[in-house]
Order: sequence, then structure tokens, then C-alpha cells
Amino acid sequence: MSDKVKKTPPPQPEERHYKKGSLNKWFSVGSVILLVCIVAAFAQDYGREWKTWQREFRRIDQQVTRAQFEEERARLDADSKLANLEEEVNKAELEYRDRQADRSRTYREGYKSHF
Repeated sequence: MSDKVKKTPPPQPEERHYKKGSLNKWFSVGSVILLVCIVAAFAQDYGREWKTWQREFRRIDQQVTRAQFEEERARLDADSKLANLEEEVNKAELEYRDRQADRSRTYREGYKSHF
């Protein structure tokens, strides 16, 4: 009976120049080192000395800009020509709305007269 059973050949060993477990270990170690380096780079960039000066400059620039804006707003509020122009714009808007209402009413009446 042993003559009738076919024997399978033994599995061939994989030919590699490295050990599978060793490769995984070194890949993991390299990945952790790379992650630490990236986190350290971000931390170092965040803590640079010139960034505190930049924040201070932005704060001062904001204050100066706000003061200039308030001065310009006060100047424009005191300008009577601007008030006259705003009044004209308001009148024109009212007139436009009245004309739109007339136009809509005329259109509806014309549409109804056809039917």
C-alpha cells in the first residue's frame, strides 16, 4: 500500500538574503525613529524665537490699523457730502422699488386681459 501513495516533495526553502522577522523589526524601528524626528521638527519650528516677535508685530499692526480705521470712519461721518450721497441712494432705491411694483402690476394686468 505504501507503493500506491504518492509522496509529495518537501517544500523548497525561500531564498532570501535577509530574515523575515529581522526585516519587520528594523522597519518598525525605522518608522518610530522617523515619527520622532517629524514630531521634533514640528516642535522645533513652533518654538522659534522670531515667532514671538512676529506675534507682537501683528498685535501692534492690528492696533495701528484699527486706529486708522476709526479716524477714517470719523472723517467720513463728519463729511456732509457723504450724507447727501447716502440720502440720494436711499431715494433712488425707493424709486426703483416703486417702479418695480408698477411694472409687476402692469404685467399682471396685461397678462389677465389676454385670457
